[in-house]
Amino acid sequence: MSKHSEDSKNCSSIRLGFTGDVMIGRAIDAILLPYHVDGRLHESFVKHAHTYVDLAVKQNGPLSQGELRSKGFNYIWGDMIDELRNVDYLIINLETSLTTSEEWAQYKGIHYRCHPLNVKCLMNIRVKAVTLANNHVLDYGETGLIETLHTLKQVNISYAGAGLTFLKRLRIQYSFKTSMLINQVYL
Repeated sequence: MSKHSEDSKNCSSIRLGFTGDVMIGRAIDAILLPYHVDGRLHESFVKHAHTYVDLAVKQNGPLSQGELRSKGFNYIWGDMIDELRNVDYLIINLETSLTTSEEWAQYKGIHYRCHPLNVKCLMNIRVKAVTLANNHVLDYGETGLIETLHTLKQVNISYAGAGLTFLKRLRIQYSFKTSMLINQVYL
C-alpha cells in the first residue's frame, strides 16, 4: 500500500460545493420571498420585476401560492435544495446586492438586488462563503455594497472579491475541524 493510501485512511473528508451565478433579485425578491424591495427596474424594456413573473407564469403555468407559503425561503432552490445542503462548505457566486438602497448605477442597463432579510434563503442552504467579484456587486453603488457586506457579516457568511479594504477583497478564510487538527484554507 502506498504512503498516500495510508495517509488517506487517517483523514476525514470534506465536501466542498461550488455554484455558478446565484441571482436572488428581480422576480425572486419581488414575489417568492417574504421581504421585498421596490420592484421597479431601470432596464430598457422591462420596468418592473412582476413582468418577469408574468413571463414565467406564461411559460410554466401558475405558481402555487400554498407551496410558496409552505416552503418560504426554500422555494427558490426547488429540487436542488438537498444537494446544496449536502456539502460541508457551500461557496456561491452571489450576483445580487443585498440592499434596500435606491442608489442604482445609472451607467448600467441591468441591476440586481434583493432585500437584506432575504439572506435567509442563503442561510437555509448553508452557504459558507460568497464571491462578489462580478458585474453586479456595485449595481446599487457603494451604499449597496456596504449593506451587502454588513448583511453577510451579520449571518457569518464569508465573502471575497469585494470589500472595504484591499485585503478584504482578496481572500476568504475558512477554518474547519477534522478529527485530528484545524486546517486553514485560503481562496
